[in-house]
Amino acid sequence: MYLWRARKIAWLVVGFVFSGVTVSDLAADVSVTGSLSSKSIIEGELLRFTLNVNNKTGTSLKNFRLLRPPDSYQFQQIYADSGQDSPHYYANARDFSQAKNVLFPAVPPGASYTAWGYLQSTTNHKAATLSMVTEWKPDASTSLPSSLAVSLGENEVKSCLRADWERFSGFTKIFAIPVVLALLPFLLSWKLKHRDDRAETLKQMLSQSLEYAAKYYLPVSAASQRLRGALSDQPNPPNEPLAFYYVIYMEKRMDEQKKAVGGFYFKDQPAERLASKCWKEYAEAIFGRNSQDDFNRGIQACVNKLKSRENYDAFAKRLEMKPDKTFQNADAQRDWEAFQIKLNDADLLAAILLNLNTFEAIVDFEVNRPFENWYGAQPEFIVTQEVKTRLKQLATQLGFTLEERKFVDGAKIG
Repeated sequence: MYLWRARKIAWLVVGFVFSGVTVSDLAADVSVTGSLSSKSIIEGELLRFTLNVNNKTGTSLKNFRLLRPPDSYQFQQIYADSGQDSPHYYANARDFSQAKNVLFPAVPPGASYTAWGYLQSTTNHKAATLSMVTEWKPDASTSLPSSLAVSLGENEVKSCLRADWERFSGFTKIFAIPVVLALLPFLLSWKLKHRDDRAETLKQMLSQSLEYAAKYYLPVSAASQRLRGALSDQPNPPNEPLAFYYVIYMEKRMDEQKKAVGGFYFKDQPAERLASKCWKEYAEAIFGRNSQDDFNRGIQACVNKLKSRENYDAFAKRLEMKPDKTFQNADAQRDWEAFQIKLNDADLLAAILLNLNTFEAIVDFEVNRPFENWYGAQPEFIVTQEVKTRLKQLATQLGFTLEERKFVDGAKIG
């Protein structure tokens, strides 16, 4: 292992020299930060990691990839989000390896991308700092690959029974009868200890889930509901200027969520995939698939001008809305005109409303899931017939297994 680490360090040094980039230059131009979801896990559990890539250079980074997982770990599911469509998904280490461990085919100048996934430990170990090595090739035919080591943080893989078992196994060879007599209180003591560990784990999960829900998930869901209300003609006529505001506001909140936590982290992985799919379908319906067209660039310009949590009045003032509901701001006015044309398409509007309604149902249900361990009861997933039909369509499109379909089948009409 020490020889392998020495070779890896030497390889990194050679990579930096031949690419013509010093370590200090690279840190200033390309930054990669990482984090782990927990400082300790129990053997058999998956460990979530997140990577944020920021390209401050003036050139694109080609084939941005991970060379290998941390020592004593294997890759499992991997998600890579370039901010255009739904995150690219690798189901396991073999799929990721076949893709040559590439997270992003290209990271444009000035772009900030996020990837996340799961690691499976191959052995138990004490607390240790986990790290991975990233590699990319600058967008120049004569450039050699560059690399950067990323620290993810500290993690420990615990075994609940190994220490106690080894301690008692020696005694059983000589004192079988005393061990049998001592077995019952030992099991009781172990159960109490396991319950305390589980209670502490649940406490930490509940705290993190509540933080994510309050800061990111619920505000997006609430904005989605208000957008649907502004687009609906019941009980009042549609309020198109208000709807335009909520389209930009939701993009602002989703940008904040991606930068902070990377995506949707729910108790059920099928729910994460369904929520991401709903958001993709909504975004493609209202923005189209070309993220570089005039409408998308205009929306992003409006998002950049809007500060976090600004209300409709502040939005109107910042984008210079006139009394006749037109805008002095050129980006806002151009997109406002295009937005009104989109709303004249009845089929497009129906698709937007259905995907938003389905998205809200998933998010609102999942943010309450942590409480089932707190109160001892699982909340029911209540949806409309229209939403359940849409969930089944999305599950089919995503290729859900029979096990994954249990999440959709468990939804009740109400």
